[in-house]
Amino acid sequence: MKKYIAYKPFKIFKGGVLPVGNEVDCSEDGKVYYEGYFICLVHSVHSQECFVGNDDGCGMERGKLIEDIESLVQGEPDLDLRCDRVTALWEDDTAKKYVRYNDPSGPWLWDDSYFCADIDDLEHIKDIIINAPHYKEGSEENVDN
Repeated sequence: MKKYIAYKPFKIFKGGVLPVGNEVDCSEDGKVYYEGYFICLVHSVHSQECFVGNDDGCGMERGKLIEDIESLVQGEPDLDLRCDRVTALWEDDTAKKYVRYNDPSGPWLWDDSYFCADIDDLEHIKDIIINAPHYKEGSEENVDN
């Protein structure tokens, strides 16, 4: 079984909450268990919002990096800058390893492997987003230069 850790609180049955820092097990067929009880599927959106891989003991650091990356992309109010950041991801081979669909015209969706990615890869992806060039609409002029 693979180990995952809750990097955000996970709502479970009957209003209960699995607190941050609790480890869960994931079976080969994608079922997530806490103390032997089935709680969700690892591929579910709710699972991906709360759990990250922890086989290497770096789950909390991985979760923080994923939160930072999501904030930089989804939390960016400037739509043009957000698009530039996603474009920079499409142009990067490391980031493309973790995308669900390999189609730049479609939405950017992370593959399940992203939530277990190496720390170095996540730091690289974060750097790509932070350093993405920003262009003025209708020109090739880089606003950042």
